[in-house]
Amino acid sequence: MSKLLVNLFMLKTRLVVNAYTVTTLPLYYVIQKPWRTVAAANKVRTKNYETINGEVVWSRSHPLPDHTFLQYNSYAEVLKNLKNNYASNRPMLGKRDVIRETVEKDINEWYYSGFLISLNHSFSLCFTSKPACFLHEVPNLKSIVYIKNTKDQTLSDSFPDNLSVKSLEQLEECGTNDKRELEYDLPKDTKETAVIMYTSGTTGNPKAVCISHKSLMASLKVLLSNTTDDMSDGVDNHSYMSYLPLAHILGFTFEMFLLFGGVRIGYSSPFTLTDTSPGLAKGQLGDARLLQPTSMTAVPLVLDRILKEIYEKLNSRSPILS
Repeated sequence: MSKLLVNLFMLKTRLVVNAYTVTTLPLYYVIQKPWRTVAAANKVRTKNYETINGEVVWSRSHPLPDHTFLQYNSYAEVLKNLKNNYASNRPMLGKRDVIRETVEKDINEWYYSGFLISLNHSFSLCFTSKPACFLHEVPNLKSIVYIKNTKDQTLSDSFPDNLSVKSLEQLEECGTNDKRELEYDLPKDTKETAVIMYTSGTTGNPKAVCISHKSLMASLKVLLSNTTDDMSDGVDNHSYMSYLPLAHILGFTFEMFLLFGGVRIGYSSPFTLTDTSPGLAKGQLGDARLLQPTSMTAVPLVLDRILKEIYEKLNSRSPILS
């Protein structure tokens, strides 16, 4: 009998919730205007222009929007004029500060992991507290910048005097205290190298890819063309969550594009991205919830983690809302 009463109560509650949803749906439709999002997602952005020697050439189906950095031909020119386009006190970059640290002890277990990599193509950072052990392999190394895993972490090794070793916080402090104007050497030719990007060698041996100023600026123009509709309400209403390393070409290009465009960037990591990330204590909010970004780049592994958390949240909800 009691079970029947519970089921009847739950049925009435669900009817009330569903009635509220149906009643407020028109209001949501008018205010949120979801058809705009659908139209932007289905918008044709490129068209088949011509075929040359069997290669298909695509072009934009609409002209580039107007923006200040389109007048520049090189990466260095944009950096040089960046301060002239935005106020010096404008919030641009942010990171999460460590307020307190806790240590959780688990059962003593051994974990084995392995990987295959070509000889001398990479350093395995198994013992990051002892980087001096491989300095003889990189004689041209001039500086090391490390990110602390804890507030008081320091590198315990002794380094030669000609090698600069700083934490990210120390590097930030140096930049704050140094009042000198930066000098940017403008390239004589846009085909000159702007960035040397390391690749892990998915389809071959690891290598350094030289990216020219012309190629980099072309990539930024493509991003501008594809994001104009999404940011039509102004860059002040948008923020970007960065968790990919700058050695990742997708993360680097998108971050430079948003930096030039004046969009705020918050730095995260896969260990603090969501509420259940392993780098956060129980009850702490993830970076995504705190920053509430309007855009972010994604890789399959991180998308799987986000999807997993969404399903966990749905499964833990009250049956009234299910």
